[in-house]
Amino acid sequence: MAFQGRPARAADAICGVMPERVYEPESLAEAASMLGDCRERRAAVAFVGGGTELALGFPPRAVDTAIRTSRLSRVLEHVPSDLVISVEAG
Repeated sequence: MAFQGRPARAADAICGVMPERVYEPESLAEAASMLGDCRERRAAVAFVGGGTELALGFPPRAVDTAIRTSRLSRVLEHVPSDLVISVEAG
């Protein structure tokens, strides 16, 4: 399955390296499918959470695809009496 994604914007640069496309999956299954697609294309992948520290560190050699996890923000399980919560990565 080919995903459309969107063209990268200046805010998507990772240490100055612009990805070709940016994807924003809405479920873990969609993210996994996107990774499989990237593997088939042999694309260099970078994961981006909040995107607040993208200018820190050494620049990557290549970033073909950035997968932003900001839409993966659901609470999967919450048990207050046990002080347990499971959430997605976004």
